[in-house]
Amino acid sequence: MIWITVAAIRKSSRLNSLAVGRDEIPEAVEEHPFRLNPVIWVIFIASLFIAFVIVYYASGASFV
Repeated sequence: MIWITVAAIRKSSRLNSLAVGRDEIPEAVEEHPFRLNPVIWVIFIASLFIAFVIVYYASGASFV
């Protein structure tokens, strides 16, 4: 358990040194920050799937 913590700390310190000079945001993200957000896409697709399931079962239950 302690080894994992030490490895994570070492890796994060290496990543901080690599990130120097990469403070720029890509132009596509600056113009459309919500369109390229993967969390919003996952929520959107899950909502469509849930809506499809609800409509499917609601239409099936009305004919029984």
